[in-house]
Amino acid sequence: QNHHMGTGRKSSHIYTAYKVGDCIEITHRRVAIIKYMGKLKDHRGQWYGIEFIDGSVGSHNGSYKGIYYFKGTDKRCEFIQRSDIRRKLKSKSNSTRNLHAIQSSGSNINNMLPIEP
Repeated sequence: QNHHMGTGRKSSHIYTAYKVGDCIEITHRRVAIIKYMGKLKDHRGQWYGIEFIDGSVGSHNGSYKGIYYFKGTDKRCEFIQRSDIRRKLKSKSNSTRNLHAIQSSGSNINNMLPIEP
């Protein structure tokens, strides 16, 4: 009876368990990685701290009211609720490497080390 799984039906999304590190699509077809899950100061309910990876503009860098919930790129992060999430995207193993390269943008210390002769 599993032949209809993965057809992108809206109802199946309700039962999806999301976790930090998941690649998701949210409203307006924006794509992001979940970087934080939990409470948000002065707000009720469960919140998701996300960082856009498709170039979408967010409103902060992982902080809210002076509290850092996660570390992200400035103006690339947002806090959303479950209702904003459309679906979990399958992050292919090779695309995660590319995303990491974009995020570190050559500032990775490991890449800068001199190669021993």
